[in-house]
Amino acid sequence: MLLIDASRQSAFAVLSGDFNPLHVDADQARRSQFGGCVVHGVHLVLAALDSLKLDWPFTVVRLDAQFRSAVMLGELVSFTHESLADGSLRIAVTVGSQVRTSITLEVEQILSIGTVAERTEWPTDVSVRLGLDQLVSFSGSDQLAITEDAFAVLFPSIATTLSRTDAAALLATTRVVGMQCPGQWALFRRLIWQRSRGVDGAGTPAEVIGYHISGVDKRFAMLTLELNVGCLAIRAEVILREAPPTQIDLSAVRSRVRPDEFKGVRALIVGGSRGLGELTAKLLAAGGADVLITYRTGAEDAVRVAVGLGNGARTVQFDVGAPDPAALGQIVEFAPTHISYFATPVIAKRPPNSWDPTTFLRFIDVYVLGLSQLLSIAHSAGSLKSLFFPSSTFIDEAPLGFAEYIAAKTAGEALCAAWQRVHPVQRVVMERLPPLVTDQTAARLGTDAIGNLDVMLPVLRRIMC
Repeated sequence: MLLIDASRQSAFAVLSGDFNPLHVDADQARRSQFGGCVVHGVHLVLAALDSLKLDWPFTVVRLDAQFRSAVMLGELVSFTHESLADGSLRIAVTVGSQVRTSITLEVEQILSIGTVAERTEWPTDVSVRLGLDQLVSFSGSDQLAITEDAFAVLFPSIATTLSRTDAAALLATTRVVGMQCPGQWALFRRLIWQRSRGVDGAGTPAEVIGYHISGVDKRFAMLTLELNVGCLAIRAEVILREAPPTQIDLSAVRSRVRPDEFKGVRALIVGGSRGLGELTAKLLAAGGADVLITYRTGAEDAVRVAVGLGNGARTVQFDVGAPDPAALGQIVEFAPTHISYFATPVIAKRPPNSWDPTTFLRFIDVYVLGLSQLLSIAHSAGSLKSLFFPSSTFIDEAPLGFAEYIAAKTAGEALCAAWQRVHPVQRVVMERLPPLVTDQTAARLGTDAIGNLDVMLPVLRRIMC
C-alpha cells in the first residue's frame, strides 16, 4: 500500500516538472470539481510498475492505463496484480474497494536500462492553459531527462530495473500535458503506450520527445495527444477541465439590488469566499448589510471578496467541523442577525448501491453537528433573526452514487426544521436549489454563473422581508 501525501506529491512534481495547480496548489485545487489536490496519473503508473518488484532490467512493450476516477492527495492506494491469458498483466489501482485506475501492460527483459540526461530543475510557471480552438494543430517537443536520486527515492524498485528512456518518457508525458499542452486543469483519461517489438528499451540514449495533437472533441472537452521518441509511441487522451467559475461582479449585482433593502442586517456568510456564498455576500452587501465572511482555507479569496465589498466587510478563518474558540468569539462579538450556511465538503460520486460510513460522517460533521454548534453560539449573542440553509434538488432526484450526501443533507434539513420549532420567532428557510454554477458543478454546467443571481436574490428577499 502507498500513501501519497503532500510531501510525496511535491517530490513527484519536482521530479517530473509537472506543477499543474490541480496537483500541487491546495488553494487553487480546492476550487476544482474535486475540491482538493489530485494525484498525477503518471505518478500512479510509475508506482504500479514499482509494485511489480521485478529484479531484472525491463522495458514496457505495451501499456494501457485507464483513469476511471481521481486519486486524491492523502488517500491510501493499493495495487492488485492479475496475470491475463495473453501473457500480459493487469494492475488495479484501488482506494478502499474502488478501482480508480486500471493498467494493462506487457514488459520485456532488456540487457541494460541505459541512460538519459540528468536534470534537477524544471520551469515552474503554470500560466499556460490552451483552449480547444488553439489546440487543433498544436505541436512541440520537450527534453528527456531525469534526476536519478529523486527517482530512486520515490520508486526504489524500478530505479535499477526500468528502462531510463521509458521512465523519462513517462515523466515527460505528464510534464507536457500539465505544463505545455493543454496546461492548467488538464487530466489524463487514458494513456496508451506501444513500443516496437524486439527493440531494446535502452538503445541509443534519447534526448527529445516530440508531440502533436491528433484529435479534438469539443463535445466532451477532450483531446488526443501523440508523443513519439525513437521506437516508442504514446497516445494520451486528455480531458480539459473548466477553470473555476467566476461569480457575477459587484457592479452587476448593484444594478439589481436597492442600496438599502438589506440595511440593518448583520450577515454571517459561512463559506463566503467563493461560489454561492460569495454571491450571497455580494447581494447582501450591495443592499447595505454588514457582512462577516468565513473561510476554512483560501484566505486570499476571502480577503479579495471582503475588500471588493467595502463597507468594512470582514473575514474570519472558521472550520465548522473543528471551530477555533477565537473564531467563535469573533462571531459572538459580530452578533449576526442572519446566517447563510454554505459550508460543504467535496461532493464526489461514489459507486452505485454502495454506502461509506466515513463519507456519511464527514457530511454529518458539516451539515448537522457543525451547523448545530454554530446556531447555538450565534443564538447566545441574542441577535439571530434568520437562517438560510441551502439544500439541493438532488434530494428529490436521488441520483445513484450520492447516498451519503443526500442522507446527511436531509438530516441537516431536519435539524433546521427542529430549530424553527424551538425558536418560532426566527425565520428559517431551507431552499432546495436547482443545479447552479459553482466550483463543484462547473464541469457539468459550464462557467457562466450569471443565472445564479436570478435564483439567489428572490430567496434572500423572502428571508429578509
